[in-house]
Amino acid sequence: MKIIVHDTASAQLALLRLPPARRPDALREILAPLQEVMSR
Repeated sequence: MKIIVHDTASAQLALLRLPPARRPDALREILAPLQEVMSR
């Protein structure tokens, strides 16, 4: 079994520190592990 723990507070803060043009790709990268679980 694989358990993924997301530290969303620090991840979101890091995301907001990125230039706006980079944020969409960074958000996709952060949320990618959840996509598989949520699509079941």
